[in-house]
Amino acid sequence: PSRSEPQCPRLTTLHCGCSGGALPPFYVFPTGLAYHAACCAAEAFDLHPAGGVARGRITGIMGRLARLKPEDSAAQALLTQLAEEVACEDPRNGELLVRLVDTPYVD
Repeated sequence: PSRSEPQCPRLTTLHCGCSGGALPPFYVFPTGLAYHAACCAAEAFDLHPAGGVARGRITGIMGRLARLKPEDSAAQALLTQLAEEVACEDPRNGELLVRLVDTPYVD
């Protein structure tokens, strides 16, 4: 793959298959990392506990945004909610990931 065509190997983790619609194309973080919106959501999704409320919010917002057109009035509020859930910090270098360092690998 070239630099202009990044791969998204973990996209299937999110299980919603959301793309297009009013979803933002990507998020860029001060750490220098950039993610497709769906890839960033999948990364953030994986950092939350299975069956957790945050996972449900992420998939719900993604699904609704995928069905909207970018110019729809409801899209802006949902984009803000999505950014709060998945783009408030770099999923590979943020505070949530650091908190997982103390979590055992096996229960």
